[in-house]
Amino acid sequence: MLTERLLIFRKMIEARLPPGLPEAERDSLTLAILAQLIGGLMLSRAVDDRTLSDAILKACRQQAMRAPSAAGADDKNK
Repeated sequence: MLTERLLIFRKMIEARLPPGLPEAERDSLTLAILAQLIGGLMLSRAVDDRTLSDAILKACRQQAMRAPSAAGADDKNK
């Protein structure tokens, strides 16, 4: 069940990546974003400091949103 849900979430992330990325790069970036988001959520829940928890979530969200843009910019410069 977890695998099925992760695969669905993976497809959702992959759909937001810029077109034209090589398949290997697309797969790697998708898995990295997925791992970052899940890991960030788990870590934010593990700490007992609300400010730190919020900062972890914010940092992960910002980096995840930047990654596809950076990849798309690199792709356009080739």
